[in-house]
Amino acid sequence: MEESFCESKTKAAENRAAEAAALARSHHPPLRRRPPPSAHLCRGNMCGMDNGNETPAANRNGHANGHVESPRPIYYRALGRGVRVRYSPSDRYPCCSCRLIFVYPNHLVLVLDDERRQLVNTNLDLQAKVDELRQIVSAQGERITELEEVLESEVATAAVTREELQRTRARLTRLGEEVRDRVSEILADATKMIDGVMDIIQSPNQEEDPEKELKEEIPPSHPTMD
Repeated sequence: MEESFCESKTKAAENRAAEAAALARSHHPPLRRRPPPSAHLCRGNMCGMDNGNETPAANRNGHANGHVESPRPIYYRALGRGVRVRYSPSDRYPCCSCRLIFVYPNHLVLVLDDERRQLVNTNLDLQAKVDELRQIVSAQGERITELEEVLESEVATAAVTREELQRTRARLTRLGEEVRDRVSEILADATKMIDGVMDIIQSPNQEEDPEKELKEEIPPSHPTMD
């Protein structure tokens, strides 16, 4: 008797729970069930998952995330029911220590990991190029310093040569002036000598030859009779 009463009471409770559940479903949309724990990343089940690039994801193989294709676009969609913690003691899934990091689906995290690897490789390439350019700039700076020293020495040599040329020009100018003065003096002396000779030649008071005068005074002798 007591057992039948307990069974009827249990059935009544189950019926009331079923009615309450049906009433709740009629007023609220059905809740989305969580995916199994294997659908989310954790440190224990990361190996052997699909990263969305048709290659198996592996945390020890660098070629698994080899960027077979460009990362797919990521779309974010706000879910209802406010902010919820994916892993919590109230869930039936274990509370992993990585719940604060790996709280997104596998394909999203692995696409971000691929992008991170790509950015790391790009950063390494750019760093190598920067180092190479830094070495080139350093070599060019040393070369510029050497050229500046050579230019300074050439400028000093040009200044010394200019001074020597100026001194030589001044000396040659002085010698030219002396030569011109000497030529003027020679011309003046020659002119004086020529004028003196011309005066002597053209003078009317020239001395006559005495023999010529005697010949003019003595008449010619007449022949005598023998």
